[in-house]
Amino acid sequence: MNKFKTKTRRLAMYLYALGFDRSSTYENGIEIWWFDNSEELKESLDFYFETRKKTGDANGKKEKINEGRRNSNC
Repeated sequence: MNKFKTKTRRLAMYLYALGFDRSSTYENGIEIWWFDNSEELKESLDFYFETRKKTGDANGKKEKINEGRRNSNC
C-alpha cells in the first residue's frame, strides 16, 4: 500500500487527531510521519490545504488580521 509522507508536525497532528494511524522514522535528524493512503486521507488533505489557503497560512505565513487593533483602546 502507498504511504503519504510529511515532515510537517501541524499536518501530522491534524491527521492523527482525525484518527489516521501513523508511523514515524527519522531522516537526517528530522522526524518523518507516514500515513496509509486512502480516499478519506485524500479528502482530509484537500480540506486541510484549502482551509490553510483561505486563512493565508498555506506557506507557513499568517495573514495579518485586524492589523492595528492591538494598539486600540477598544
